[in-house]
Amino acid sequence: SVDLSNPDNKIVVIEFFSTTCKPCYQNAKGIVNYIRKSNKRKDVEFYFISLENKDKINKYYKKINYSFPEINNASELLTFFNIKDFPVTLVINKKGHIIYYISGRYDNFDIEQLIENI
Repeated sequence: SVDLSNPDNKIVVIEFFSTTCKPCYQNAKGIVNYIRKSNKRKDVEFYFISLENKDKINKYYKKINYSFPEINNASELLTFFNIKDFPVTLVINKKGHIIYYISGRYDNFDIEQLIENI
């Protein structure tokens, strides 16, 4: 599960997605590219959250050529953040504050810029 109290003093990126959402796929590719480029920075954690079944999620991960930790409290998090549409990207700073809440796909979606500006 995702711990929002942020005890490890890390930046947390949460991507709420649907496996059938084209903008979600575009965001996911950008995030995966950043993870590879940044050589898996130790002070940033990434979570992808979907309410879809495990098989669909695993197929999606194969499509983006990356996998993320399984989230056990996904429905709780969607309710907590009032997520109604996808994609939604949250960037939480090391103090546990939401710095960015991005709903939808942006043409210039640049997760690197968001993280580096914190």
